[in-house]
Amino acid sequence: MQEHLTSPLVRSLNGRPKFVASNTITAPRWAGTTASGDLEKAVCDLKATPGGELQVHGSGQLIWWLLQHQLVDEMALIVCPVSGSPCRPSGRRPPDAP
Repeated sequence: MQEHLTSPLVRSLNGRPKFVASNTITAPRWAGTTASGDLEKAVCDLKATPGGELQVHGSGQLIWWLLQHQLVDEMALIVCPVSGSPCRPSGRRPPDAP
């Protein structure tokens, strides 16, 4: 088994249900993953189901879409800067960016 697959973070994520919003993926290969092409309906259904919080990992575009559609009740933002990236949390490029 590869070493990174035994990390506590990976074990935790692998043990939780996962949901993928996609118009092309119909049979995800990651264990415990459900795919849905109707994002708004899927998020509303998930929010109506008891069982804890919903998390978005690594998709700023999805987060902005959820905010625009008023599907976010609470947000805890963890930012990990990427060297050389001109993007900002506002979604706008800084004035000095090419």
